[in-house]
Amino acid sequence: MATSNHKLLLGMYSFQIKKRNTHNDQTIEINTFLSDAYPDAKVKFTDGFAKEVLSFFDEKSFKNDKNTHGGTLDDKSIALENRYFDILIDGGITGIKQFLVDDEGNKQTITKENIVGLKFYARFWLPAAGKTAYLFIQKYDSLSVKPLFDSLIEKIMKNHGYITMGSGSGLKQTTTKKRMNEFLKNAIIRDVTVISKQSSHDTGVGDAQSVTIKLKNIEINKKDKTVSRAVVDAALKNHGFTLGNRQYEMTATYESKVENKKDEEKTVKLDTSVDSINVIPNIIIPTSCVDADGYPLFDKIKKFVDNEITQIRLEAKM
Repeated sequence: MATSNHKLLLGMYSFQIKKRNTHNDQTIEINTFLSDAYPDAKVKFTDGFAKEVLSFFDEKSFKNDKNTHGGTLDDKSIALENRYFDILIDGGITGIKQFLVDDEGNKQTITKENIVGLKFYARFWLPAAGKTAYLFIQKYDSLSVKPLFDSLIEKIMKNHGYITMGSGSGLKQTTTKKRMNEFLKNAIIRDVTVISKQSSHDTGVGDAQSVTIKLKNIEINKKDKTVSRAVVDAALKNHGFTLGNRQYEMTATYESKVENKKDEEKTVKLDTSVDSINVIPNIIIPTSCVDADGYPLFDKIKKFVDNEITQIRLEAKM
């Protein structure tokens, strides 16, 4: 039983696909991947991709390569017209010593091969047009089975001579502009951290030397909630810091408040070469999508994710 103290959150990830040993700019259409990977399947998405996903959970628990996470299939649903494939698994952490504790506080050891299961929801969305696919994974606060899906995606791609673009599984956390703007609307910058590393052109000290400086009460651009490098330079000088010709990176910790209470905080890298902030707030799953035991309600959480996808489609047309 999931504790009622847990928040159910939704992680949103995107990924693109390319052939092995090709350049990153050679990503392919999702339809091209499905046609090439499942040439004999009558319906490529259902009889090909979805069927292969299910094969990993077929009559046994699927575990990731590092044996840290696993899961067994609990429920499934396919919406062919929209190319949605939803699953509900009993999953969690494996590969470490775990205990069940009874009412009297006695511990019963569970073998490392077994999984103490919570219910986790996930949706694969492979749009009919374009090169970007999406994966939505529900989690409990920080407890996530994303490593399980990292391995799942990697195995499927490998089976057909493909990989996802980027490091690891290639799953890139993302969000909608609407959610990002809502977070920033209620957020302040609590502090800015300057991270400066020794330049290779400097002399007299080792290359490993670095300095980290945390600045508070920094002036921000109220329109887009960013901090300019000129403002940071002035603040450093005002506090007596001289970095010379060193290059430095900046991170900002954004703190969102609702009704004067701290709601959420996110630390992101500030990149002055782009106009937007890549801050990804938590997506809290509403209680209407959660049962009395604290588990996701399969049909209701599907409708909740439908709304997220509607917003993605809307923003793609802007």
